Amino acid sequence: MGKAILCAAALLLAIVSTAAAEPAEHPAGSAEQTALIVERFKTRFSTVGPQMADDLEALYAPELRFRDPITQLAGLDAMRRYLKHFGETAPGARFTITDAVIQPGNAAVFWTMTSAADGAKAGREIQGVSHLRVRERVYEERDYFDLGEVYDQVPVVNWFTGLVKSRLAP
Repeated sequence: MGKAILCAAALLLAIVSTAAAEPAEHPAGSAEQTALIVERFKTRFSTVGPQMADDLEALYAPELRFRDPITQLAGLDAMRRYLKHFGETAPGARFTITDAVIQPGNAAVFWTMTSAADGAKAGREIQGVSHLRVRERVYEERDYFDLGEVYDQVPVVNWFTGLVKSRLAP
């Protein structure tokens, strides 16, 4: 029994000394690593365009799972296609990060997306929040926003949603 304890202690000491010899700048899932990822997230989405699909490996893990009210996807290639398409269809839009709550391995990032102004119309705003789950990089992102705000901006559809709202209002 004494030898087993000594072996276990020696093994633990070896593991601890190896970890101490090569300290990670920000351990995976730590509050510091999560804050770093949130800063990368803010930078990536400050301006909407096809460039959002570039160098995703700096922000997202290969096993990424993403979901919002419209889309559900898995993997970097799927996210790359999604962001490229979004950037091409909404150029000039921007995300403004209004707040972030950061805990080790988790972040809630509150944002307002403002579409580009269209002629005499000012840009429209949609508010939402992204829940990020983080290790070294984001491995899961879930975006929440009011899909009704999106529908209200689509001709014909906005007429229908307005009708539904008027019927439901007291």
